[in-house]
Amino acid sequence: MTQTLWQEVLRLAIEDALVGNGDSGTTRAARKHATHLARLYLTKPNEDFDVVCTLAGLEPIAVRDAMRKRLKAAPSIDEVFSDTRRRSAMNERRLTHRGRTLTIRQWSKETGLTRAAINTRLQLGWNIDRLLSEPSRKRKRQGVVSDFRPSLGTGGGTVAQDSSNITFQDQAK
Repeated sequence: MTQTLWQEVLRLAIEDALVGNGDSGTTRAARKHATHLARLYLTKPNEDFDVVCTLAGLEPIAVRDAMRKRLKAAPSIDEVFSDTRRRSAMNERRLTHRGRTLTIRQWSKETGLTRAAINTRLQLGWNIDRLLSEPSRKRKRQGVVSDFRPSLGTGGGTVAQDSSNITFQDQAK
């Protein structure tokens, strides 16, 4: 179980390095910088990487060498963050489930899930079985009026309700 956790840490670092850090709460420059740091983390000798690999049950030198080769063949950071490349890569990303490999677009047609739902679930780290088999929840949107139960009154509390019954003559006394 612990090895799986550390393997996932490495997988996320590799994904950041190859397809870019997708933290939407930051600027493009910050995401590019984070992607650069992920690439350095995976290719330059450092103690933290060695510990993570060891905890993941992997040989740090072998992983580092493999990452150097993969990154050499990968698009540059500027290419990763070009808008057209990201859009087409997102639509053409392939997912393998139960021996079948399809694009997100194809899985969307097959499962009835939207591409946005599939991409969101991927970003949230859902496993592929849950991602493709769990149906989307239909959100029930209700208006303000239907949200109130009759026993709750106006929502102003008892003080507001009581004060509405006071007449000006009662206040003068």
